[in-house]
Amino acid sequence: MSREALVVGINFYPFLIKAEPGDLNLKAPVKDAESIANLLEKSGNFRVQRLPKGYDEEGRERFISDGLVKINDLQQAIINLFNPPLKNEVPDVALLFFAGHGYLTTEGGIREGYLVTSDAQLNRNIYGISLTWLKELLRQSPVKKQIVWLDCCFSGEFLNFEEEFDPGTEGKQISRCLITACRSFEKSVEQLSGKHGIFTSNLLEGLNPENNIDGWVTNYILADFIKKNMSQTPQAPMFHNSGDAIILTTNTLKQPVDERWKNVVPYRGLSYFQQQENDAVFFHGRTRLTDELIDRIRTNNFVAVLGASGSGKSSLLRAGLLYQLKRGQKISGSDRWLYINPFTPGSSPLESLKQAIEIPTVMRYIDEPLPAPLEKEGAFKVPLFKGDLGGSKTRPHRHNIEGEQPENLTEKLIEFIDVAEAERVVMIIDQFEEAFTLCQGKEQKEQERQKFFDVFLEALERQSDKFCVVLGMRADFLDRCSEYAGLANQIKQHQLLVIPLEKDEIEEAIKKPAELVGIGVEPTLVAQMTEDFLRNPGSLPLLQYTLDELWKSATQGEDKCQYLTLATYTNFGGIKGTLTKRANEVFESLNKEEKSVAKRIFLKLVQPGEQQISSGKITDTRRRVILEKLPNERHSLELLSEVSDKLADQNNRLITKDNSEGGTVLDVIHEELIRSWKTLRKWVEEYQEALPLERKIEADAAQWEKDGKKEGLLLRAGQLTKAEEYLEKYGEMALLDGVAYEFIEASKYLRSCQEKEEKERQKQVEEQAARVLAMLSESMIEQPFLVLERSLEKGVLLSVESMKQYLDTKKRYGKANQDLLVKLDKNLRNGLTKLSNNLDTLKHRGMVNAVAFSPDGKTIATASNDKTARLWDADTQKESATLNHGERVNAVTFSPDGKIIATASRDKTARLWNADTGEKLATLNHRQYEVNAVAFNPDGKTIATASNDKTARLWDAKTGQELVRLKHLKHGSRVNSVAFSPDGKTIATASNDKTANLWELTTGKKLATLDHQGKVIAIAFSADGKTIATASDNKTYLWEPTTGKKLATLKHKRTVNAVTFSPDSQTIATASDDKTARIWDVDTHKELATFYHQNLVRAVAFSPDSQTIATANFDRTARLHSVTPEALVQQACRHLSRNLTAEEWQQYINSDLETYQKTCENLPVHPSVNL
Repeated sequence: MSREALVVGINFYPFLIKAEPGDLNLKAPVKDAESIANLLEKSGNFRVQRLPKGYDEEGRERFISDGLVKINDLQQAIINLFNPPLKNEVPDVALLFFAGHGYLTTEGGIREGYLVTSDAQLNRNIYGISLTWLKELLRQSPVKKQIVWLDCCFSGEFLNFEEEFDPGTEGKQISRCLITACRSFEKSVEQLSGKHGIFTSNLLEGLNPENNIDGWVTNYILADFIKKNMSQTPQAPMFHNSGDAIILTTNTLKQPVDERWKNVVPYRGLSYFQQQENDAVFFHGRTRLTDELIDRIRTNNFVAVLGASGSGKSSLLRAGLLYQLKRGQKISGSDRWLYINPFTPGSSPLESLKQAIEIPTVMRYIDEPLPAPLEKEGAFKVPLFKGDLGGSKTRPHRHNIEGEQPENLTEKLIEFIDVAEAERVVMIIDQFEEAFTLCQGKEQKEQERQKFFDVFLEALERQSDKFCVVLGMRADFLDRCSEYAGLANQIKQHQLLVIPLEKDEIEEAIKKPAELVGIGVEPTLVAQMTEDFLRNPGSLPLLQYTLDELWKSATQGEDKCQYLTLATYTNFGGIKGTLTKRANEVFESLNKEEKSVAKRIFLKLVQPGEQQISSGKITDTRRRVILEKLPNERHSLELLSEVSDKLADQNNRLITKDNSEGGTVLDVIHEELIRSWKTLRKWVEEYQEALPLERKIEADAAQWEKDGKKEGLLLRAGQLTKAEEYLEKYGEMALLDGVAYEFIEASKYLRSCQEKEEKERQKQVEEQAARVLAMLSESMIEQPFLVLERSLEKGVLLSVESMKQYLDTKKRYGKANQDLLVKLDKNLRNGLTKLSNNLDTLKHRGMVNAVAFSPDGKTIATASNDKTARLWDADTQKESATLNHGERVNAVTFSPDGKIIATASRDKTARLWNADTGEKLATLNHRQYEVNAVAFNPDGKTIATASNDKTARLWDAKTGQELVRLKHLKHGSRVNSVAFSPDGKTIATASNDKTANLWELTTGKKLATLDHQGKVIAIAFSADGKTIATASDNKTYLWEPTTGKKLATLKHKRTVNAVTFSPDSQTIATASDDKTARIWDVDTHKELATFYHQNLVRAVAFSPDSQTIATANFDRTARLHSVTPEALVQQACRHLSRNLTAEEWQQYINSDLETYQKTCENLPVHPSVNL
């Protein structure tokens, strides 16, 4: 290894004329330089070039005290050192030491520092070597280890942080040690007594390997020494260390094994590296990334560290960033910053943040002893640490601010930052994705997440110069952050991606820790592990885990060979096999009962993820649980403790156990276990449906217990049924905790009590109802039927009164006779049909293709083959306007505010119309292709059309201008239908290519494909956004939008032409070629009603109140149908002209005329009735 040094000491400055002659010459630099040169030759193995150079009596190279060093000579010497002309002359280590005058100019607001040479003439603007030039030379230098020490005035300008070395240069395996004697505005002082200047004196002492117990000195050790020893001097040295440690001097010129690490485990398995020195010294392979992260912190107050799960983010934040900042060797003064202990959001991120800062103290460093009250044990709790690594001679003094902190968490955090006696306060939030995975479910959790973001973002804004936030998050959760504008903006501007290790970094991570503890590594093992890792770059935790197992085998096994070998690695099964092998061994070592408990514990520690419909992947994550909350009838706390102890044993280490105020916290050692252990993956897949339900039951049970076990919080009806079904299917697993079982039992007991009360009430009601129904059945069924044959209106009137009395009896007694209702419904509909063949019928001259209600329900629009769309009064069924096209009209719809009507036609256009006047507002021209469908987005500002050109298009609803042709939403065949999600973020299309697709509206990204066996004719979203319906062949399919999971299939006998949801999302209506329209229950998927027609049914629509459906039919009509018995009564009354006479009431209903009531509330009492 070649080590070159250029040592410069200039005493003689004959041309400086700003003072009396001789006043500007120096005394110390030559002596300083000679001592540095001698030490580097003796203990550093450097080949030293001296300037100005002379020789002593024995012919040895020495400095000349009155020698001249000219600008050109010094510049060429520096170039030859850091950038020699020939590649084979590039040294491994290059060191520049300069002692002499320094000078600083400020011209036009631009500062420039210089190393002043002997030929400098300040009055002629001749100064010496530019520090900017020197920095640029270092940037371009091929030397891998660069050292510059400057002992001159204003030398700190060399480390001007606004012009810091860019991370790209630092990323080329370059290590640097840059130290200056003072800051950019200070002068370097010669000592009044002694041989050397203040800085060089400390530099010599720090470089002397005899002063270090280990017998060797690195750049980091030197920086620590100078920082501490010069803390009381009139000048403050500056330094910048980056990259690997550089050995400067040593007794042996070979790095020995540090006695402190000989018996330390150098690898961390699945645990992350901590910020303490005994962890951080073994953290290797991330030097470049650590340097880049530190550089970001230097100039920014927010950094988001993003990477795949298992990429090493937690270790980077702690053993990389935090450890280096606390040492204060890479950013001057960072050892005096204040650091909030890294924390994770957990299920209650606000509480986690509150615990991190809610302390009655603020730390500051002073020499006086702590006040007596604060010396008492338990007087305070501080989850903070300053930069001190344990060697500080001063004590942290904690200033009590209890009672002064504001209740508002934002103000509390800002006050905390204000009070902190430090230049910067750094907060690290690790595993930031927990804000989404663990803080979820109820609305208040969503609000807590938003508040959590708001708190630290506002603190960042108001304390931008002092507060710094660094968060670590899995990159696959980046899209979740986009929903929060402030957070998304910060992450977009200040993110650092944790990329996979490169080949040299992998080798370093394998070899360096072993070297530190004196363990050898076979070169073949390094090569094989590096090759395996490069094939699986996301397996960093497995790499560490495998190395840990190899180390245990080498040091604790029977052979104790003190060597990591390829043979052992192969026996373990390589990187992928080691963890699985160990997990299986641990699990198989348990007895049958313990295995059952272990399986439950592992399932408890997994948070099921949502399926990514674009990739099909499920991103399961870790989940922490409290041990003391797990006991139930099957698993006692003692048993759970024993099994968890075995799983957490230092030789097994599959989970961790940590004590907290809330109990014993269990956690998987790393998420890699969830991904890689096939047995656990199989368990999770088996109970994929059960786990979310189990978590919900436990969450509800916890709330029930927290609120004093109130009856109103118990499970009812469907919820209890689901819980019972869960127990029936998964009860043997005993997954639920004790409180959850108690919760279910209490719910069942409440139900049994209610059922008993209900039975007693029903018994009484049934007896009375039976009497009433028996008495009314003849008059309600037989008499109206007979009367209809003689008097149509009278028969319909009696049918209406019969239905009303049935409904009244049902309401009064809570008892219904379904068979009776069917007969009554049939009677009434039959009577209405006979009363008027044109009952609630809207007529066209051609087949009617579509029908729609206005948002206020007052207007109906129809579209027909007769080349028109028409508007009708919903109450009178009178036509109010005709909208003309050049060809058949395929679709019609209202804007959300009801002011605009959109139509789609075979004439290759869609058109917009004024809903009040029928005036045409705009034409949306598709030029060559028929337009099949049209839809408004929820805010009414955008229109989507579906066309035979295999695409959908977007248009401005106000101007009718095309916004963008969504070619990237293209299908393989004509697009039949288009719909927007209720939130307007997703657009759905249905096509003849046998698919329905879901697209992200803003980007056009395909979110999901819903495959069918035949052409997809129609598609619709429910108003609550929870369900999608598609029509294909003779079936209607229901789907879950976020996952693309098929929920149900609803069958007709022939092709289904249309599908729509009721506004309340409770029911769905379908229209079919089997001459029926049908209504179905969305939750149970049961058919609720069938509406028979004389011909094919082309379309169907719900009224806004869900009481009426309109059907579009092949027979050139659109018809209105009442959905409920109540609505049927109202419909009949609209077509009757009178109420029952006194004689009719007494003859058919009740002989007592005092019981008379109006059959139709909209009609007056008959004149024959004198009440």
